[in-house]
Amino acid sequence: MNYFNLRTSTELDIIGWYPQVMDLKQYQPSDFEKFGYLSQLADTDLPDLHQFLLNDGAVLTDSLHNTFFSTINGFLISRKARHVFEQFESAGIGYFNATVHCFEHISRREGPTIEHPYCFLRVQPVQHIYNYQHSFFEVRDDLFGKSEGQIAIDSYEHLVEENKKLFARKEIPASKVTPKRLQLIKRVDMFRFPHSQYVLVSPRLKEAIEQAGLTGFRFTEIDCDIVF
Repeated sequence: MNYFNLRTSTELDIIGWYPQVMDLKQYQPSDFEKFGYLSQLADTDLPDLHQFLLNDGAVLTDSLHNTFFSTINGFLISRKARHVFEQFESAGIGYFNATVHCFEHISRREGPTIEHPYCFLRVQPVQHIYNYQHSFFEVRDDLFGKSEGQIAIDSYEHLVEENKKLFARKEIPASKVTPKRLQLIKRVDMFRFPHSQYVLVSPRLKEAIEQAGLTGFRFTEIDCDIVF
């Protein structure tokens, strides 16, 4: 079956303003250089996630678009969204409590703030849930790019080795080994493939998100057959 790439919506008629969350309440710009990509940090080194501010004109959706997070790091989601995700089997997932502050008088950005409990849904790439020898791979710049041809991969270590060769070509965008048919050793409804920015979700998780009326998410079907 085909899975879907999960992203946060950037449509202004849904989110109201882009980005919805741009800064932290007690944020110092120099800290960002220290943090770098969140994907490179251990869970215990994550910064304070209870200081987010909703921007003027932004709508408080179940997935908030912001400059602090990106797909390579994860999502800033509501507790309602977390409850839905937790009903499904995922790999490489972590949940961390967060808070989004909204000024009582947003246009003036002054006075007390209203606190909304949110959650950082961290999605780390995983290497252990695939049967590499029964999967098919291609060389492409990403899951939606043009194929340069098939390549046989028999293990995670082999995948890393081949990607190092491709990265050494120093092409922009860089080509990498991407799955065309991915055999999972068990059913997993959300995961991220190694060296990929895409968070993949199953059709049944997509349906659950839509049926729950969760806002701020968007889906793009990927060209990869995923089987169990």
